[in-house]
Amino acid sequence: MTLGTSRRPPGPDVAQYLELRDAVDPSAGNAEKALAAYALTERLERLRFERTDAPAPATATAEDLPVAGGQLGQALKLTFSDTYAALLPEVLQLLVDKGKLLPPYLLPKLLDYAAGLQLRQPATASVALLAGGKRAKWLAAQHPTWQVLHGNFDHATAYLRAGSPSEKSTILQRWRADDPAAARSALAAEWAALSPKNQVTLVGALSTGLGEEDTEFLQAGLKPKRKAVRRALTSLLLRAGDRVTMDEMIELAALSIDDRGAVVSVVRSAEGQDILKRFGGLKAKETIAEFLLANLPPDALPDLLGRERLDFWSGLTRKELLAAATALHNFGPSPAREEFIRYALTTRRDKLPIRTLLLMVESMSPRQFEGLFHQYLDEEQEGFRSGSVAADLVVASRSPWSERISKAFVLALVDRLQGNVALGYAGTRDQATAWELATPRLAVGIFPWLRQQLHAMTERPDVLGRRAVAMLQTTAFRRRLYADPR
Repeated sequence: MTLGTSRRPPGPDVAQYLELRDAVDPSAGNAEKALAAYALTERLERLRFERTDAPAPATATAEDLPVAGGQLGQALKLTFSDTYAALLPEVLQLLVDKGKLLPPYLLPKLLDYAAGLQLRQPATASVALLAGGKRAKWLAAQHPTWQVLHGNFDHATAYLRAGSPSEKSTILQRWRADDPAAARSALAAEWAALSPKNQVTLVGALSTGLGEEDTEFLQAGLKPKRKAVRRALTSLLLRAGDRVTMDEMIELAALSIDDRGAVVSVVRSAEGQDILKRFGGLKAKETIAEFLLANLPPDALPDLLGRERLDFWSGLTRKELLAAATALHNFGPSPAREEFIRYALTTRRDKLPIRTLLLMVESMSPRQFEGLFHQYLDEEQEGFRSGSVAADLVVASRSPWSERISKAFVLALVDRLQGNVALGYAGTRDQATAWELATPRLAVGIFPWLRQQLHAMTERPDVLGRRAVAMLQTTAFRRRLYADPR
């Protein structure tokens, strides 16, 4: 603005306007006058406000359930602190099961907790809201941060006001859980104006509530030049069950198999190249086998090759196993996913995609989890020994363990420490992490047995001794909660 004013001075009417209002120094140059006038105008605009009537005060609906008191009420206060923070989901579920409500003074902390989980763990957020009762739902509507928990949250306005693509993606996922069609329409309205990078970021939100009604929009987007966009759309189309995309991918897989029944390294046929190009092609150093494994339904390639799952997985490389695990996770719960976890429990650690396996175990129902690990312990009594994959995967469960799993895991921890083996810094750190992760999952019924097992461990002066004390303290705390009838 000042550069333009210096090049082309304002007309006499502008100068007269400024002088009459005595808003600027008359001895200043035209550029300085213009800058000073703009600063004054901008400041006055920020001070301007529109007079509105105060909103009518809303009153919370009366509760039908009693507020938790006694030991449970005190325990709820402790779980919102660092002492027993890991127990919060379990304690809130216990509160709902007992038909009690959270004390009102803890509702702000509860709503902060639920709002943070609403996207990543919606089921846990719903339990938290139930524990807060009608007052929690009323309070959620009064605060911008908590409004996402309220049934009347305005997703459309929040989506338009969002600044960054990641923020828009978060809102879009929440919107998809509430109204999939409206969320898809909002994305479709701005799809053409988005950069390819932002298209990839936002279209991933459609995985929430994905269904056949999304395929028309996804198919229409397969035309851009950017490979990453086409790859993202292809993955969603296959997971949505689009028949056209599935048939083409199966055809590509058939063209990728040689006479020996193995997947080739490079697709030579022009027909195969065209299909691969349409769906985004391969990444750098990615093989056609990895592409097919990561995108096709888990059983598609084994069925095409005429092989059983276990036999098929045992012949895959580490990268191919990661691709297969990615598909198993993306396509949701299935017998194949449970079989893959069982296969992983008996396979070398260095070959396995541990992070994806943890996500699979985390999503298992308590019944599936318990059945799988009990069967594993039938076959491997020392299955939780140090360094085993089972010891890593079992701690991913969100539900409390059975007494059998709890005792087997604790015995493995104690045996490791009683072996007089020099753990070193890394070993001590890993052991401390294992103790910490296991503590909130142990069955409360084993407390007398646990006290006998850990008596000597609590006298250790190191971090593992402190973890043993914390394990006893936390299990005793949870035991009192379940015993308290109030």
